[in-house]
Amino acid sequence: MENRQLFALGTYTALGGPGIRVFALENGKMSPLYDVYVEDPIWLELSADGRHLYAACGGEGPAEGFVASFAPADGDYAKGLVPEARREAHGVCPCHLCVAGGDLISANYADGCVSVFPLEDGVPGEMSQQLRHHGRGPHPLRQVCAHVHQVLPLGENAFQAQDLGIDRLVRYAKRDGQWVKTAEIPVHSGDGPRHALVNGGVMYLLTELSSWLRVYRMEGDTLREIQALKLPGDDFPATNYPAAIRLSPDRTVLMVSCRGADAVAFFRVAPDGTVTPDGWAAVHGCWPRDIRMLDHGTLLCASQKSGDVSLLRRAGAHLEVLDAMRLPGPVALLPLQI
Repeated sequence: MENRQLFALGTYTALGGPGIRVFALENGKMSPLYDVYVEDPIWLELSADGRHLYAACGGEGPAEGFVASFAPADGDYAKGLVPEARREAHGVCPCHLCVAGGDLISANYADGCVSVFPLEDGVPGEMSQQLRHHGRGPHPLRQVCAHVHQVLPLGENAFQAQDLGIDRLVRYAKRDGQWVKTAEIPVHSGDGPRHALVNGGVMYLLTELSSWLRVYRMEGDTLREIQALKLPGDDFPATNYPAAIRLSPDRTVLMVSCRGADAVAFFRVAPDGTVTPDGWAAVHGCWPRDIRMLDHGTLLCASQKSGDVSLLRRAGAHLEVLDAMRLPGPVALLPLQI
C-alpha cells in the first residue's frame, strides 16, 4: 500500500452527509482534508487523464438529477475542488457514470434512461442524446419499469448498460457521432443486474435481486455463462443485496460488498478468469455500498446506514478495523491521482 493516497468520498446530503469529502490515507490512518457541498453525489468518476472529477447527483426522489464536474485546485486534489459545470441529467436518480467515445455518460436509475454529455477539454456540455429503455421484469416492486444501474465502458467507442428493471444488458456503439444500440443481452429472469466488471475476455456480473455473482465468457455480442456463485456464500441463509464489485490491483482477487449480510465476499481469480470462493467476512458496518481494495488484504469500505468509512485488513477468516471515519451516508469511493 502506498504511503499516502488521496480519495474522494460521495455522501448522501439527504442523510446529513457533506457532499464530497476528500481525505488522505497515510500510515494506516484516514485524515479528512476538506468537504465540497453538492447534492447527493451517488457516484464519482475521474476523466482518463485524472484532471476532472465527475459526480452523478440527485438522490432517490422524483426530481431529475444532474451531473457535476470539478477540477483540482492548482492541479492538486489535496488543495481543493473547483466547480466547472453542472448539467441537468434529464433523468431521475443518476446513479453511475462512465467516459466513452469522448462523452460523459450517465445511468439514470428511476426512469430507465441513459444521458450523453459531450466533453470539451474534459468538461461536460449540455445533454446531446438520450437513450431510453422500456420493459419490465417479474419482481412486483423493483421491476415495474426499466432501471439503468450502471454504464460500463467496452473499449473506446462502446459501452454496456446494466438494466435492473428489465433483466437486460444493453450494448451501444458510437457511429457517425451518435450512440446506437448494437445488442440487448437477456440475463436470468428476476436477476436484476446491478454492476458488471470486465477482466480480459471474462465478465463478472452482480445480480441485486437474486444475489448471484455470474461469470461469463465474452464472445462478441454474446455472453456464455461459465459460473454462478451465491453471494456472499452458500452458507448465508438470509436476504442479501450485492452492491460493488472490485478487483485487486494485480487482478488476482475479486471482492463484492454485500448489503444484508453486511460483509465482503472474496474470490480468487485464476489466469483464465474463473473464480474460486475464498470466504466472506463482516465489515463491522451496516449496508456496505462501496469498497476499494488497496492490496491483497487491505480495503476501504463505505457503509451507508451505519455512517462510516472503515480501513479493514483480512486476518484469517475475519476483517479487523484498522481505522474508521464517521460521517452520514457514505456511498462512493474514488482514488484520486493526476
